[in-house]
Amino acid sequence: QCAWHRSYATAGPDSAAAISLAEVAAAAVRRGAPAAARQAYQRAAVIAPDPAPYLVEAAVCARVEGDVEAALDLLDEAETTLGKQSTYIKENAAARTVLHARIRTERGRVDLSRSDPARLMTDLAAAAETAPDPVHAADLTVAAAAAAILGAHYDQARTLSARAVERAVLPATRAAAHAVAEHLALLFGEPTSVPAPELPDASNLDAPLESLIYPAWTAALQGSPHTRLGEAVKAAYDAGARSRLPALLTMAAELDQRAGHWDVARGRALAAADLGADLGQPLWPALALAVAARIAAYRGDRADFADLEARLAGLPPIPADHPAELAFRHAKAVLTLDDDRDAAAAELQAVDEALRSHGIRHPAFLPVRPDLDELLTREPAADSTGERPADPFQSARRDLQAARRLRERRHHAEARALLEPARDTFRRLRARRWEALCEEELAHLVAAKAPEPKGLTPYETQVARHVGAGRTNNETAAALFISPKTVEYHLRNLYKKLGIRSRTELARIVATWEGEN
Repeated sequence: QCAWHRSYATAGPDSAAAISLAEVAAAAVRRGAPAAARQAYQRAAVIAPDPAPYLVEAAVCARVEGDVEAALDLLDEAETTLGKQSTYIKENAAARTVLHARIRTERGRVDLSRSDPARLMTDLAAAAETAPDPVHAADLTVAAAAAAILGAHYDQARTLSARAVERAVLPATRAAAHAVAEHLALLFGEPTSVPAPELPDASNLDAPLESLIYPAWTAALQGSPHTRLGEAVKAAYDAGARSRLPALLTMAAELDQRAGHWDVARGRALAAADLGADLGQPLWPALALAVAARIAAYRGDRADFADLEARLAGLPPIPADHPAELAFRHAKAVLTLDDDRDAAAAELQAVDEALRSHGIRHPAFLPVRPDLDELLTREPAADSTGERPADPFQSARRDLQAARRLRERRHHAEARALLEPARDTFRRLRARRWEALCEEELAHLVAAKAPEPKGLTPYETQVARHVGAGRTNNETAAALFISPKTVEYHLRNLYKKLGIRSRTELARIVATWEGEN
């Protein structure tokens, strides 16, 4: 209050009052109040002999709030007023150069989420080469590397991240540069020799997003928990830092999906897509929708996938073979696993080859290979760490395939020990296709002695007998200890295999089986 009163009591330019108010603004940023900080910085600019530094800080607050147009206007005003009102700035070339670099760096941060990543990467990398000092050069190089990753220009990202690690001076910049370099090394299947710096406080709104997003993404690929991302999401919500939320929520959704929290992941992904679209950030919404599309595909929810595909079409076009585009192709192929196995396998192989063309070697970046393993009936590739996948869904799929091989070798007890937990996982996630596959394998273990009609699985035969006898889906589910949804799944397959359309026709066919028996 004292600083505000002093700022309004001044009769003319007052450096001391402006500095006092700027200190108040900095404290507001630290406590997560960017709107209040922005107001204080703008008032400080009015009374300061040198308004440009305060206008830049106000622009930072506006960017954090998600008010991109206001941020750009403030940066334009800072550039226009630079050196016009102060003898110090006019005569101090070094200070003027540093301030120009700060404006350019912040403009790059504003553009990072909504401009063409390839153009922005080039502009930021060029600006870094002419930066007046190592601090700004490192900041610009980290931003250029982040733009390269966002645009799927991975070779350039690797070069820029290595340069950023060499240039980084400040702890926050060093943490961001290391996070990007470590993430890229993991994607390319290379060891990283970059020493890990101390990560910034997740609730710090000044912390570069790269120092939060990429450690979380790396942790997701390695199957490790990353609680700091949740802290960053909460801090951004509490502070109204809208511009940070699309990226943070997208990455949180990715982690939740891989941890088996599919409903939470879907909610966060859709929130990220909505907010990112409102803020004019085209690529983060596309990446968020890709997470939701993967969940829809694993659940066999064609209607939800079609809705997500329509939402993707409403965004600005994304480059061919961009990770978001590849993720949608992968999800679409998963939906057709039982429709056209050859076409699904061909599309999955094409997606896998596109990932390899980017240089991406980590199998968990986009989990295409488990689907190929299943389609080609091959044994899953061994994990390089020798550990089970941390993703409950992928772990259950491995158990299903292992149980199938055990059952074929007549190790029934071991097969059942794997199948029942896997089925429970699929049921919890509502992954109906794989739940049904587990139940079919279990049915093989307890198959009835009576001969099975040709072409039907044991579970399809049991469902047919119960429904053919006049039982409802719920009654059939209770009798077989399966879910009504699984009964519906088997009935659809029965109708298709038997060439019928009604329960009445099924009852007639089942009656002939009884006669044969």
